[in-house]
Amino acid sequence: MRTVARGDGRPAALRIGIGLGLLLSLQACGDIAPPGGVSLTTAQQTTQYTLVADSQTLIHVPDALLTMQRALPDETEQKIALPNETAVKGDNFVLLMARAPVMGLQPKFQVDELLQLAGGAPYPFDGASFSGLTTKTDAMGPYFWLDKRFGVNTVCVLAIRRADLGSRILPSGTYALDVLMRNCVDGPVEKALAPIGADSIAYYPGTDAGQRRTGNLNLSPLAAPQP
Repeated sequence: MRTVARGDGRPAALRIGIGLGLLLSLQACGDIAPPGGVSLTTAQQTTQYTLVADSQTLIHVPDALLTMQRALPDETEQKIALPNETAVKGDNFVLLMARAPVMGLQPKFQVDELLQLAGGAPYPFDGASFSGLTTKTDAMGPYFWLDKRFGVNTVCVLAIRRADLGSRILPSGTYALDVLMRNCVDGPVEKALAPIGADSIAYYPGTDAGQRRTGNLNLSPLAAPQP
């Protein structure tokens, strides 16, 4: 693992259409179920998304096209559609999971589970190895990513992180917010990573955009992705 110390010019109708296409294209792949509960696969197949207002989005992403939400077993899922102004195929998005304890236990932060909810690793990271994740720490704790470059100016990132009660306000009954993002941009990797940076992740609906709760961080060992 390596460690390192607004505007969308497309018509609104086109942007919304692209966002809806992304958010409604999620497919189930896998079968996870708590004892006596509904499997994740079944929940994904039977639970529809609903469009939510910007004021209800769990993080602050000024360039977001739209946000949709659904309730799955022991968690609430949001998916935020991001603009893709590059020539790289596929959709940019941020997947958010507000996690509740299962039988009193706090599940580990697992890359495979996040990818399952996203329908598998998105292009151009399908088939990629996650043993070479780069990591960086900001005011909200650590985050991790893979990056792939196209030409001299385009970069794609697949980034993950976890925020817990020690680092930000969370929805009632939840203990952690798990985040997965695919973002391709023209520019440096820092631009691609911005939607999951501290200024975005610290935000909570009803607070000022980008408002942080970063004092006295209690970073859990579960904030690192588990195999």
